[in-house]
Amino acid sequence: MSAQPTLRVESRTQRGSGSAGRFRRQGRIPAIIYGRGESLPVTIDSTEFRHQVSAEQYGSQIVHLFIDGAEGGTALVKAVQVNTLKQAVLNVDLQRVSQQERVNVALAVVLEGEPTAVRHGGILEQLIRTVNVKCRVSEMPQQLTYDVSELEVGEVVHAGQLALPGDCELLDKPDDVIAVIGAPAVPITEEQVEVEPGVSGPELDGGKQKDDFPPER
Repeated sequence: MSAQPTLRVESRTQRGSGSAGRFRRQGRIPAIIYGRGESLPVTIDSTEFRHQVSAEQYGSQIVHLFIDGAEGGTALVKAVQVNTLKQAVLNVDLQRVSQQERVNVALAVVLEGEPTAVRHGGILEQLIRTVNVKCRVSEMPQQLTYDVSELEVGEVVHAGQLALPGDCELLDKPDDVIAVIGAPAVPITEEQVEVEPGVSGPELDGGKQKDDFPPER
């Protein structure tokens, strides 16, 4: 497991859409820290959040918190609301967790290497990009990887083939197809058209032959 990023958050008393808009204009993201029977409204510096938590880690990133400058424990970046048009983070939900707690998360699946089949014209298609697992916080990886460099045409990668660390448990079906190697694309060629003796060209539209039209004047 890689080092957990740190987020410095500030508690807030103002709530509602009006105050949320003011926080965003000040470069801060409204957020909620919840769990263990309590919730705490906070704000996070938007630049720091983008640097510490990548979009691929939304829903699975564990962060170390400092709340108003004091030690705040660890939390899971459980949910992130994003304005897709502006690519701006609007709200963040942080779930308090302990290092020994087992939590359900969606981990990104990254395919590594270039398949032998692709070098010969095959097509690698990734059908599933995240899988659901239950994992101890202290053993949670940033992502799951699978080496596809030896795959041949027709071979398939199933969810059950992914290597999970420690006591992580796959929550999806083991036979779910993560990726497949398709056959090389076959170029389309025009079919040869057989022409009857004495016919110089194709029929004209409308069901008439050239000889059916009156002579030109």
